[in-house]
Amino acid sequence: MRRRNLIKTLCCFSATAVLLMSSVQKINADETIEIDVSVDTSLDRKAISRYIYGINDTASLSGVRATALNQTGNDFMTYNWENNYSNAGESYLAANRDVIADRYNRQSSDPAVAADGLITTANHNHIDFTIASLPTIGYVAADAYGPLLNSEVAPSDRWVKTYTNKSGEYLLSPDKNDDAVYIDEYLNYIINYYGKSAFGGISAYSVGGDSFAWSKEFPLASDNFTVEDYMQRTLDMAEMVKKADSNALVIGGGFNSIDSCASFAENAGWSKYKNDYSWFVDFYLDEMNKAAQQNGKRLIDIIDVKYFPEEKTEYGISIISETSDEANKMRIQAVRALWDGSYSKEGENKEFFPLLPTFQASINEYYPGTKLALTEYNFGGGNSVAGGIAQVEALGCFAEEGVFLACLSPDKDDDTTYQYSAINLFTNYDGNGGEFGDVSVRAENDNTELCSSFAAIDNEGVLNVVLTNKSDTLTETVNIDISSEYRYSFAETYGFSFGKPEITKGMSHSLSGNYLTIELKPYSVVLISFKPMLTFEQKPEETSAVTSVVTETPPEETSSSEEISLGETTTDENAEKEGNTNIIPLLKIGAVLFGVLTAIGMIYLFVNELRNKKEE
Repeated sequence: MRRRNLIKTLCCFSATAVLLMSSVQKINADETIEIDVSVDTSLDRKAISRYIYGINDTASLSGVRATALNQTGNDFMTYNWENNYSNAGESYLAANRDVIADRYNRQSSDPAVAADGLITTANHNHIDFTIASLPTIGYVAADAYGPLLNSEVAPSDRWVKTYTNKSGEYLLSPDKNDDAVYIDEYLNYIINYYGKSAFGGISAYSVGGDSFAWSKEFPLASDNFTVEDYMQRTLDMAEMVKKADSNALVIGGGFNSIDSCASFAENAGWSKYKNDYSWFVDFYLDEMNKAAQQNGKRLIDIIDVKYFPEEKTEYGISIISETSDEANKMRIQAVRALWDGSYSKEGENKEFFPLLPTFQASINEYYPGTKLALTEYNFGGGNSVAGGIAQVEALGCFAEEGVFLACLSPDKDDDTTYQYSAINLFTNYDGNGGEFGDVSVRAENDNTELCSSFAAIDNEGVLNVVLTNKSDTLTETVNIDISSEYRYSFAETYGFSFGKPEITKGMSHSLSGNYLTIELKPYSVVLISFKPMLTFEQKPEETSAVTSVVTETPPEETSSSEEISLGETTTDENAEKEGNTNIIPLLKIGAVLFGVLTAIGMIYLFVNELRNKKEE
C-alpha cells in the first residue's frame, strides 16, 4: 500500500511539472517578439555630419561629449555687445536686463562677453564648432533698468539703433555714448581677439531670427516691420558676415515653430506672396537663391528650424514636461514626425510632415546645396529611459536624413542623464572616443513601431548598428543580417536600459558569418560594433569569458546583450547567464523523466492489480 501511494504521488508530481513547463513556455512566448534587421553597407550611403551631436549653451555640459555649442535665447535678438544688456521680449515683461554676463560668469563692463563666454566654454569642453547669434531686429537694449512702458517703443532712450556696417574705424573699446551699435565692429572685435572661424573663432553666425518672434515678442523694438524689411535685413547681415569672415557659415531662418515655417507674421505684407508658395520656407529659400545669383556668392549656408513636439497627454500636458507612462510612450513615437510619412500627425499644418523630408524637398527645389539645421530641439524626458530612447531616435534620424547641425535644448535645471547617454552612444560609446561612424548606410527592420535600427560605417570598415526597443513590456529577439564588402568576425555591444542610464559594455560575440542574433530587454538601447576581419585583431583580454559563435543559420539560443560596467570582466555574469539560459532545457528534461516514471508507475499498478485479483 505504501509503495502504491508513493507511485501515485510521483504521478501527480509529474503531471504538475508538465503543466508548469507548458505555462513557462507560454509566458515566454507572450513576452518575446522576433524582429529581422537587414543592413546593407552599399545602399543609402550618406555622409554623417559630426555636428548633429550639439547642445545649447544654457545646458550643463558635464557628462556629455557634444560636438557643437549653440548660443540660444530671445535675449540675443536685442543683445548690445558694447554693454552686454539685452531684452527678452514680452514673455519676460519686455524688460531690459543684464543676464548675458551672468550666463558666462563675466563682468558686464567688458564688451562682447557673449562671444568670449561661448568660445571659452567650447574650448574647455573640447567643442570645436560654435554658433553665435547676431541681433538683426534693428534695436538693442540701452540699459538694464527693467520693464519698458508702451511709450518707450523704439526709437527711445531705452533702445540703441544697430547698424550693419560702420563707415569709420573699428574700435576694440567701443564708444558707448554715440547712440549706435555696429554689428560689423562686433565681428571685428571677435576676429581680433579669437581669430576667424578657421582659426578658433566663431564657426557660424545665426542671423534674422523668427518673424513671429519679431512681431509678437518685440513690438517695442521693431519699426517698419514688413516681409521685405525682414528679408533685406537678413541679407545685409549675411553679406556683412561673409565680408568679415568668408569661411564662417551663416544660418538663416531660425523658425521657432511650424506656424512660422508655414506663413509670415500677420499684417506684414505676406499676402502678396503667399499664393505663389506652399509655405514661407519656400519663399525664404527662393529669395536667398535670387540674392546669391545677384551677388555672385552664397549668403545663407544653412536654414534653421527649431522643433519641439506638440503632442499632449489626455490631461493636456505637453509630453516635454511630463514623464508618465503615457507621455513616455508618446515621446518615443513622436520622433517619427521628423521622418516617417506613415506617422499620424494631428493638428494644424500636418501637411508639412514628415518635417525633414519636407524641408529637404523645399531646399532641392528653391535653393539646392543649403544645409539643414535644428539649432534647438527637445523631446523631453531626460531623466527617463524613454527620453534616452527618443534622443537616440532623433540622432539616428538626423544621420539618415542628412541634417548638418542639431543642438539639444534642455532647460538649465533639467535632469538630462538619459539624453546625455544617448548622445555619448554616438560620440563616445566605449569611453575612449568611439564614434557612430562617418557614413550612414541602410538598416531596415520589419517592425519600426517597436524597434528602430540605424547603421553607419567608417573608413576602416567598422560597422556600428544601433537598435532601440521601444516597448516597455516585450523582449525583442533581433536577427541582424549584414550585406557588405567586409566580412565581420567580431562584435562588441554597448548600451543603456531601464534603471541603468550609464552606458555599459555588454557581451562580445565571435561571428562565423555576417549574421548575429541579439536580445533587447524592454525599453533598452544597444550599439553593436562589428569589426571586419582585415582590420581587427581580437584581443583575448577584451573578449568575454563566454562568447557565442553565431552561424549563418543561428542556433535556437544565442547570446544577448547582457550589460556589465565598462572595464569589468564578464566571467561571473556570463556564467550566471549561462545558468539562467539552461533552466528551461533542464525543466524540459525533468518533465520527460517524470513522464517516463508516470508511465512505469501506471503499468506497475495495472500489473499489480491483475495479480491481486488472480490471488483472490
